[in-house]
Amino acid sequence: MVLREILEHARTTGIQKLTGAYRPSDRNKLVVDHYAKLGFAKVREEDSGLTQWELVVDGANPDGAPMKVISQGFAPAQERSLT
Repeated sequence: MVLREILEHARTTGIQKLTGAYRPSDRNKLVVDHYAKLGFAKVREEDSGLTQWELVVDGANPDGAPMKVISQGFAPAQERSLT
């Protein structure tokens, strides 16, 4: 669902491609195939195991989930003094 929201934002702002990187580590082993499962294409793999991924926004349609996302938007940050 998060990816669906990111794609919606990308489409409304003219972003054409999302990129990501997977950096192998013991902690990251759980998500080694996460980008592939989300529909990203692997565009580069280094000897270190680092991989780079891309998803073309136009036509991307990841699976949904049994939940509803309610977008409220973000208000601009307000300046304030911390003193």
